[in-house]
Amino acid sequence: MPIADEIRTAIEHFAQNLARVGGKVEPHLPNVDFLQQAQLADHLFGRIAGALMPMTEPLHTNPLDDYFTALDQRDALMMTWDHFFTEWDVLICPAGASTAPHHSDTSITINNLVVPEDQRFTLNLATMITPVNGCPTIVMPLGRDQHGLPFGVQLMGRRWNDEYLLAIAAQMSAMIGGFQRPAAL
Repeated sequence: MPIADEIRTAIEHFAQNLARVGGKVEPHLPNVDFLQQAQLADHLFGRIAGALMPMTEPLHTNPLDDYFTALDQRDALMMTWDHFFTEWDVLICPAGASTAPHHSDTSITINNLVVPEDQRFTLNLATMITPVNGCPTIVMPLGRDQHGLPFGVQLMGRRWNDEYLLAIAAQMSAMIGGFQRPAAL
């Protein structure tokens, strides 16, 4: 996914600081297709929402079979993430691809390039994957862009290991300097 240069630079600087204080920091991802994982999440949530809606069209497939198939896919995905977190304590990634756009913006621009409308969903992949993989996530403030808008870093940890992720986040937050209240407008 495209990431604003300011955010990418801040994440890289953050990772370098972690390495300087003794952290093992490497660019490494689990063996998952993030786009497929986001699509699976969308499909599963659609199935759940659809179960609560009145039926308006005849069914051509068995929705329960489809739902159980998606759950099997989710279980396999969870196992891949579990394996990843046997070697790594935390996955560090941007909380968003850019800072918040203005409400009146009809297009999204990252690094002076307009993101095509059919690709905008990729800007939220980091936040779309956690509901389906079961991994706890924390977002911490990391910096501000050239316009003073805040952006954050997302930390993801091993499933069922929330307290450990909170402890790591507390240490990392101290490195960043904690929350900085924005100036009054």
